[in-house]
Amino acid sequence: MTKQAVLLSDRAKGKPLPAGSLNYVDCSSNMTRFTSNVKNQAISTLLKVPVLGKQLNRIASGKAASSGTNRPFDLSCKSDYTSYESLTDYTYYGRHLPSADQEWLDNLPPIEKVAELFKRKKDANNNEEQTMCIKSTMLFPTFAQHLIDSFIDTVYHYENDGNIVFDRKLTGTPHDIGLLTLYGKTIPETKQLRKQSDTSGEKEKI
Repeated sequence: MTKQAVLLSDRAKGKPLPAGSLNYVDCSSNMTRFTSNVKNQAISTLLKVPVLGKQLNRIASGKAASSGTNRPFDLSCKSDYTSYESLTDYTYYGRHLPSADQEWLDNLPPIEKVAELFKRKKDANNNEEQTMCIKSTMLFPTFAQHLIDSFIDTVYHYENDGNIVFDRKLTGTPHDIGLLTLYGKTIPETKQLRKQSDTSGEKEKI
């Protein structure tokens, strides 16, 4: 197995990496890279064949679309079992897994130990380091900041002393991925987000 440093595009153009950053290193073997390249080239070539490519695209798209679990989820935070109410009451979070038993919870590692996994490694001078990824771009975070799913909008209320209390079981979203920050949940919210100017081309601007 050989290691080859894969430089970022900006690095290749002579721009330095940010402070405390390291180049991404691809540790894949030459055979793994060769196999991956052959596979990608073969798929790309087959998809360009007029009739065959269309059928392959349809099969691949169908397989990808049906690989996940459809909504509504079988379980929600409303109860530990599936019911008509748990399937239709969208004020509760959906759940992918059933509740864990106490024995499983008791065997979980300490939260401090888990938190260490998410901390950046430090160099010899005790400075934090980050490894740059060749696939990372600003396109996704720029778009994702406007993308809200049901796991983000948790219901909360203020106590008399001003502290915020979250109800982790309840959510205020319709359990769909949407652009609520752009369009709002209701028509009045949408109107508040728009300029509603009488000038041509300005009416629907945010």
